[in-house]
Amino acid sequence: MAPRMEITDREETIVLSKEKKVTGTLLWIVIVACLGSMQYGYHLWIIYSPAVIIHHFHYLDDEALEIGNVDSPGFLLMIALTMSVFPVGGTTGSLVFGPLVDKYGRKGALFLNSFFAVISCLIMVCANMLHSFGLVMFARFVIGISIGIYSSATPLYIAEISPVKSRGAMSMLPYFFIALGLVVAQILSFRELLGTHGGWPVLMSLSGILALFQCFLMTSFPESPRYLLIQRRDEEQARRVLRHLRGVSDVENEIEELHQEDILEAEEKDMNALKLLTYRDLRWQVLSIIVLMVAQQFSGVNSAYYYASKIYASMGISLNYIPYINLSSSTVIMGTILFTMLFIDSKGRRVLLLIGFGAISIISLLLTISIEIQKKNGNTWMLYTNIALVNLFINAQVIGPGSLRYLLMAELFRQSSRSSAYVVGGFTHWIIHFFGILIYVQIKQYIGPYTFLVSLPFCVAAFLYIYKVIPETKNRTFMEIYNLLSEEKKAAFDVEPDE
Repeated sequence: MAPRMEITDREETIVLSKEKKVTGTLLWIVIVACLGSMQYGYHLWIIYSPAVIIHHFHYLDDEALEIGNVDSPGFLLMIALTMSVFPVGGTTGSLVFGPLVDKYGRKGALFLNSFFAVISCLIMVCANMLHSFGLVMFARFVIGISIGIYSSATPLYIAEISPVKSRGAMSMLPYFFIALGLVVAQILSFRELLGTHGGWPVLMSLSGILALFQCFLMTSFPESPRYLLIQRRDEEQARRVLRHLRGVSDVENEIEELHQEDILEAEEKDMNALKLLTYRDLRWQVLSIIVLMVAQQFSGVNSAYYYASKIYASMGISLNYIPYINLSSSTVIMGTILFTMLFIDSKGRRVLLLIGFGAISIISLLLTISIEIQKKNGNTWMLYTNIALVNLFINAQVIGPGSLRYLLMAELFRQSSRSSAYVVGGFTHWIIHFFGILIYVQIKQYIGPYTFLVSLPFCVAAFLYIYKVIPETKNRTFMEIYNLLSEEKKAAFDVEPDE
């Protein structure tokens, strides 16, 4: 039995429930690590802002693009290409992530990427100072690389340093900080602040300050104890880190669990992304991650954000007020994430995923019908129904599909194959994000609200797959989850689990 912990000024303990304890040290480390996720959310809003894109188009000197005509093929193509450069960078970052995190460690990869994020923002500053559209496109690509690394490195680091019984809540914090980054970007982009022609260059470079702050703070942070023991063979350092993170001197139970995992995953020691795709023993884990990534990207979330602004305009709301309404919606999303954090370790991941995809499936059908009714009959009251459904759709995304993919990626794989799983999952996310933007910008004016019907089969298929294959992972060690998945496969498909 672990000795009673003495609470000092340096090691304040925060009690989340009777069985879950998180030290102040651990919480501080997680919050600083989440500053990368905050940059993610900040750039999502700024990079995809139509005002920023149009601002950068002024750097071009090509009348053939017909910049003034928003319906021209040249204008739509340039918007699609400009927006898609960012996920191309994200795809590159996801591929770089695997070798980076295995060579330099989880904390090491975060630290190096923070430094790289500062450089990427400096490139954007230079691009705006030189009024160079080509350099702007390169800066968007480099920022995408940084965010692609952050999107995997942050949840991986947090999942590996968190105690079992609060791993879910801790792993939800990156998504809270993504929403916080969105809110900060929305506030700063108000016309009263930096949302002006002269303010956009400043706005696009501000996240570099956050990256520099994170880079400075992370110098003293510990490495993942799982990485230290299993991949670096440094048991004593892993034990010291665990004592520091848990605030207790007796961490032998966790050390023993790491030793067991180290022995049982002997065949996965030299794993990489290509090997993982063909590795028979992990095929269902890989398929599960790909299904979740594809379903989330094709769930219609981009359509929901697009129609939110369109519906506000249809209601006669001035364009000057729409940014404030968007801010209130983002604030509600933050509240939804905090609400989900209260239940994720008690109700579980699987039930939240089922609720999320189930709700999205129903709302997609209702939203398509209500938008069509409003278009044909012109009923004003239907506009309020539409905006309520859109906001329900976005918050249903937050409950499961949008926030739990990277947590499950950590939980379904063992240590040596986990970084490769993040490469496969991250690549799938960003490459689909790239093609989704490229295609959606071109076809949205032709298919209208029927984009929600296109996404409906993906959501239903994901719901059925989760119900049939993915086990509940709450309050279980990584080894217990791995063994449970083997049992679930046998029960679901009536086959012997892989040896």
